[in-house]
Amino acid sequence: MTDHTAEPPLPDGELLTRSDLYGAEQLLGPGATQRPRESGVDVARPYVYPVPDEMLPPALRSRAAGSGVRHYEALFAFDLDELPPDRHYTGVKFEVRLADDDALALRLGAGADALEDVVGPWPGTTPATTPGTVSVTMPGTTPGSTANSSASGEGAPVEGRVRRLVNRLRNVPGDPEPRVFGAQRPAFGFTLKADPGRPLARRSYGLRVLLELPGDIPDLAGSLFVSTTISRVRRTWSDVFDAALATAQTFSEALPAAGGPVVRPTTATAAVVRLCVATDIEKYSRFTDLAALRAQERLVAVLTAARRRAGIDEAGVDLQEQGDGQFAVLPPGIEEAKVIPDLVRALRMELHDVNADLNDDAVLRLRVAMCRGNIRRGANGYVGATAVTVHRMLDAPTVRAALRDETTAVLVLAVSDSVYMDVIAQGNGDLDPADFRRVTAKLPEKGFEEIAWILVPPPLRKQRDPDLGS
Repeated sequence: MTDHTAEPPLPDGELLTRSDLYGAEQLLGPGATQRPRESGVDVARPYVYPVPDEMLPPALRSRAAGSGVRHYEALFAFDLDELPPDRHYTGVKFEVRLADDDALALRLGAGADALEDVVGPWPGTTPATTPGTVSVTMPGTTPGSTANSSASGEGAPVEGRVRRLVNRLRNVPGDPEPRVFGAQRPAFGFTLKADPGRPLARRSYGLRVLLELPGDIPDLAGSLFVSTTISRVRRTWSDVFDAALATAQTFSEALPAAGGPVVRPTTATAAVVRLCVATDIEKYSRFTDLAALRAQERLVAVLTAARRRAGIDEAGVDLQEQGDGQFAVLPPGIEEAKVIPDLVRALRMELHDVNADLNDDAVLRLRVAMCRGNIRRGANGYVGATAVTVHRMLDAPTVRAALRDETTAVLVLAVSDSVYMDVIAQGNGDLDPADFRRVTAKLPEKGFEEIAWILVPPPLRKQRDPDLGS
């Protein structure tokens, strides 16, 4: 039977990946052979094109002229596999994280609100010439014309590729509207949840984004993640479970020229990519004034010694003291594949030593968050999305609960999705990716929602490891 809720398949030359969706309950199991395949997904390569200045609102034109930023629109799309008759999709989530923290999603659409001429005004719609399709006009062409590009897959017409992606924004009757998130952030996406008692009919999805990008980056790079919920119905019982990609899928698409090269102005406070580490003492308020002073001294000693053991040049570390915590911006150009595992191991050792002779009330327990990205020094501290993200992760209820629930643990580590994918998931050092748990770090009151990976290592029982030196 033909499925009318999915668009025609994406051509192989336009695919970013064709991947399995695994049962989330075993995503972090000890081996890939134990991960049950529940479904599959075809993800299209993102398509990105410049937005002409004349199409931009005056405020954005002024920003582009004054700061050198560039504006593009990007189309993302994916198709879910058809399920057996006893299973149905009841939820979908699509997440994109751009590699450059200075990139912003200014406007997003994942449904009928984004179905209009690709370079035309938004919102607004263009009448379809054929039922179930949309009219597409490409930059530099006239309506109905066709342009060729090798980026679209074996010389396929650009218009055909864009039409396929845009058509995946169509709503399916009976399904709710997708809800987008991430405006004004480098991480964004949409969620869709079925109404109670009614499964989702839709299997093809799209996302259209207006992006503001730094003027000096050559490509649109980042990672994306697809997750679903599936209901399984039997004669006498039913259940709901998650199915998702095993890991985020990376992408990199060259940015087309937009009126020649645009160079972002540089100043003495220009942003550079740094690894940021935020640390906080768990339940600091329990201490008396004198005990708090001692806890602060122990915190500074532990963090300083751990960085030294990990081979980090302390002279290149920028610190912000925060009473019950510390924010450290590590030197640029460090070898993260070595520094991050060594730093985690050193933190465990130093905590073990400092807590060895303390009673239960005085034991130092730490929450630590790591995030990497562009950051710059301002007049009164560091600014940039990375500085915000690392502190939001540190304060997220899921991170706090991880340490609270493990009563014998003295450390919880939360790393951003990019740090996990680029360092931890590659098996660097003695950090086992299977020991990390994928969570959503969420602070609704601050409009924050990010993917994080949590590690709660058991307290050390052995003598310090000589590999790190003395």
